[in-house]
Amino acid sequence: MRSKRFSPGGCVRLALVLSLILTTAGLAATFTSYNGKFHFTYPDTWEQIDYQTADFYIRQATGAVDYEAVFAAKDSPAVFEGVYVIMTLDTTGELTPQQIDSAVGVVRESFDRELRELPLDSFVGGLTEEIVAYDSTNKILAALSDVSEEGSAPRKNILVQKFYDRGMANFYFYSPDSLLTESLGSLTEMLASFSTDMTQRATEPVKIADLDSEDSFDSTRNVIMWGGLIVILICILMVRVRQRRRK
Repeated sequence: MRSKRFSPGGCVRLALVLSLILTTAGLAATFTSYNGKFHFTYPDTWEQIDYQTADFYIRQATGAVDYEAVFAAKDSPAVFEGVYVIMTLDTTGELTPQQIDSAVGVVRESFDRELRELPLDSFVGGLTEEIVAYDSTNKILAALSDVSEEGSAPRKNILVQKFYDRGMANFYFYSPDSLLTESLGSLTEMLASFSTDMTQRATEPVKIADLDSEDSFDSTRNVIMWGGLIVILICILMVRVRQRRRK
């Protein structure tokens, strides 16, 4: 039997295929929330901040915050400068359509803005400070705000709520104004990859949060939901205080 031999052209094609496979594999990492029972991918230009570092800076800034994970752009000049996201969870159990409407209504009224249907893939370019956006298909709410402080570079905040079958995943996103379009594109990709199919997850073994206990949600669902909204309203209040300081 004649043995197969690789031609130079075949070697080049094989190298290109392998390069493409390796490049594609490195495009994103996957975060798995065992508390929330979901996972999503984030670009390889971002990283998950280890819990010890995140705890230190968050406690200095706001005191104790029950967060699930923190992500930041790798090229940020320092922790919590540049682009970053703080994610919290309200594992209340699946909300009814009426409860979701109430939660969306509270945010809309607090911002005193028009509620507008906006698909997730239109957030880049379509999300403005005049509206509260809601993607009813993906059950994602978003509100963009200016959080610039006097004497500092312009910055933006986006409050995002993802409603899913265990409650709400809240994303508090911050970005310099100059990087908003690019970083918002990364955020929407993260949200688009959000999945509760735990059989398909790929884990990040070093930085996972504590496992949650399997509590009963039925008797406390509304209480926890509104507790989560209180956190959001505090965030809104902080935005408005900063805006007043600029005037």
